[in-house]
Amino acid sequence: MKRAHTIPAGIEAYPLAKVPTRQNPRTNRDYIISLKKTQSFALLESYPSGDATIEIRFVPDRLICDEKLMEVYFASLAAQACSGLEELANAVADDFSNELIPRWISVDISLSVNGLFLGAHVEDKQPLWNNPALLQR
Repeated sequence: MKRAHTIPAGIEAYPLAKVPTRQNPRTNRDYIISLKKTQSFALLESYPSGDATIEIRFVPDRLICDEKLMEVYFASLAAQACSGLEELANAVADDFSNELIPRWISVDISLSVNGLFLGAHVEDKQPLWNNPALLQR
């Protein structure tokens, strides 16, 4: 299932980049991978502008993201118009879930504009996966 990214009328659509992947070297072990990036995103004019910080944490299954190629993914994501942080956080979670099929994923996006802190959090996991001790760290 691919991301259903709604582009409002009058906004040019850009090609979407897939999350670059490579094989997980330790599929027998639960561990958390963290990615953090600050970048400008194409939010609609009615939404405050500024650099958003995106933090992705996930427990991999068979695939992990190829961090050497993530810049292409983030550049493609930044070129997509979206209605707000909620849509952006869900789009990232969908992209990672579709490409990596992680055991667990958490996406946090935050933006500070004129002293106002805005944030969105999305979390998902495979139905039978459970490791609360790992997630409490």
